[in-house]
Formats: sequence, structure tokens, C-alpha cells
Amino acid sequence: MSYRINNSLTNVMECNSNITLNVSEADDYISTNSYADVDELFITKIFPIILVFGVLNNGIFLFVLYRVHRMRTTLNALLASLAISDILFLILAVGEKTLRFSSSTFANDVFPFSAKSYTILQSFIELTFQASLIAITTVAYERYNVVCHPTLQRESPTRKVGLNIQTRCIKQRHLVKLLCFIWGTGLFFSILFLPPNIRYCHICIEWPPGGNYTDYPTTILEQNITAGFQVYYNISQGIPFIVAFFLNSYFYFKLIRVLKIHTQSVCKEHTDIVTRRRQRKQRITHMLLINSAVYFVCLAPYMLTCFLGGIVGVWNSETASKILLENNTIFTNLSRTFMYLNSAVNSLLYTTFSVVYRTAYVEALCFKKAVNHDNRISELRSI
Repeated sequence: MSYRINNSLTNVMECNSNITLNVSEADDYISTNSYADVDELFITKIFPIILVFGVLNNGIFLFVLYRVHRMRTTLNALLASLAISDILFLILAVGEKTLRFSSSTFANDVFPFSAKSYTILQSFIELTFQASLIAITTVAYERYNVVCHPTLQRESPTRKVGLNIQTRCIKQRHLVKLLCFIWGTGLFFSILFLPPNIRYCHICIEWPPGGNYTDYPTTILEQNITAGFQVYYNISQGIPFIVAFFLNSYFYFKLIRVLKIHTQSVCKEHTDIVTRRRQRKQRITHMLLINSAVYFVCLAPYMLTCFLGGIVGVWNSETASKILLENNTIFTNLSRTFMYLNSAVNSLLYTTFSVVYRTAYVEALCFKKAVNHDNRISELRSI
């Protein structure tokens, strides 16, 4: 591994702590705080690949919604919000780790960021992550209303067929409220997570004389998170995830029951139009269900470990450290990989499980004209 130096800060920062190390202490400090080889593999290769794939995948989905006007429904607007939060989360989270790895040898050093800039960055990462979590739950809630309470169904805010101006305005206001709720709640949680991210410590290190340590940084800026704040952060991270999981489970359980009843009634009616519409509605719901399941499965290793570690940390910090697997770099990087993959594959699932989205992708990417507009509008009613 090549060494990365941040000695430029030595004369700029006022040190809160000074460490003088002998040879054995220096070697121990280096082995404890340096990036492991597995960190280098994930940070320099795997994470950037996921970043590029996720940005392209979500970006193409946003382009499809822009190109194909009939796809501008309330559901797709919420999925667009999810795609935007996923893009921002990947850029900020992966970018932060890549910059830190390339700037300092030590994993506990937040260089090249200052204390203020790193706090702001962490707040934006939390904002985008929580907005994604709230968006996936809002999608489930809206789908629940569309299927289980058809009288409350809200269609595309830009549809002009059979809708007057007042109705469109009502639907637009409803969508704006949902988006404000998603990002406003995400902002609330990012502020809630601020306390553990505002304490830092400037450490000046005096290495043993000799040429073996000249490439290591003499000044380190690290987060100074107390045990109490760590417990607070871990529990606060896990609660929104668990609440969102149970809400999604409830909504989709109700959806499956209602769709099953609809299927049985369709078999009795033998009405082709009704059958096709309800089948389309089922396929879209199944797609969203699979997307939600993949979402929570990918996040579960990281979020549940944090939550359980926080709960146990209230009574025993040593046991909490074992649960959090703080020294297991393989598990830490794998859980982050699944978390980043979760943000990268959402849009891919739409085209995999829905013919409506596949058709829209073909039209947008091949610059084809839409098939009969009236027929497509009837299809979108089932979404």
C-alpha cells in the first residue's frame, strides 16, 4: 500500500492532544489505525464501480421519466425522488471514503476535510439516506391507497385527458406535499444525528527518529465520539429503519390480500378489460414489493448490527463492540457494499419486473414515438 501524507496541516491546526511514540508504540499505532488491504480493495475498486453503475442506472431512469410524458405519475414522481436521493447518497458516501483513503494513511483521519466541512458532509449523507428510506415507505403507502382505497387514487399530475385544471392542481399539491414530507423528514433526521458528528480532536504525533516514519502524517483530525454518543447514534440509526420495515410490511400485506380478492372476483366476472387492468395493477404492485424486499434485505446487515450494538451498548460497551464487529473489516465493507448496491439497483428492478417500464425505456433510449397515446393512458391508470 502506498503512503498518503497530510503533513500540510501540521502548522495550521492547534493540537488538542500530543503523542510521542517509541518504535514499538509507533508500529502498534500504525497497525491499529492504518487501512487494511481489504479496505483498499473495496474503497478503490468495488465502491467506485457501484458508484458509476448506480449513477448511470438511476440517471437513465430519470431520463426515461423526462422523455416519456405518460410516465409522469405520482408513483413515478416518488420513484424519481428515490432515484435522486440514491444518486446523491452514492456520490457523497463513496466520494467521502475515496477522498479520505487517498489523502491519509490512517482510517481514523478525516483529512482532507476540516471539522466543519466533515460535519456538513455527514449531515448531507444522512439526509439523502433517510430521504431514500422515507421515499420507499411513501411509495408503499401510496400504492396501498391506490389499490385498497380506489376512491383516493391519485393519478398523474400532468394528465389532461378528462381532468379539469382544478383537479390537476389538487393532484399537484398532493405530490408536492409528499415530496416535502420525504425531504423534510430526512432533514429532521439529519439534524437529529448531528450531536455525534460535531466533536473532533486534533492529534499531533511525534514519530521516532529515523527514516522509517517520515512518510506518515504528523497531524491527524479524528472524530471524538464518546461511548454515550455512539450508543445514541446507533439506536437513532436503527429506529427509522425498523419503523419503515414494519410499515412497508403492513402495507404490502394488505395489498396482497386485496389483490387476491380482486383476482377471485375477476375469475367470476370474466371481463377482459377488468382482468387486464387488475393484472397490470398486480404486476406493478409485485414489482414494488420485490423492490422493497431487496431494499430492506440489503440494508439489514448494517442497520440491524448498528441498532443491536446500540441497545447492548447501554449496558456493556465491550459486548457492543463485539456485536458491531468493529475490528472485522470484511463484514464492515460487505455490509457497506450491500448498502451501496441497494441504492444502485432500484431502477434495474423496475425494468426487470414490469413491461410498462421496459416499454418506456425502449421508447426513451431508442427515441421511438410512443405507441397509441390513449392506450398508454389506460395502462397508466393501473399504475
